[in-house]
Amino acid sequence: MKSNYKAVAEFFEEASVYYSDIVGFTKLAADSEPMEVVVLLNDLYGALDAVIARHDVYKVYFSHYVL
Repeated sequence: MKSNYKAVAEFFEEASVYYSDIVGFTKLAADSEPMEVVVLLNDLYGALDAVIARHDVYKVYFSHYVL
């Protein structure tokens, strides 16, 4: 890491990783107005955040997209 950022290590006995893919998203986005895409993604990830909060899950935030 080139920056001066210092990561704080944590230990978890068990961990899961969740990746999501929206099947047909490219076509859906191409056929939609930009704000419709924003609303769709906001609703989708808002619902996922609600599930995370309900189950007291630790959510990792990335500063970049995983491609």
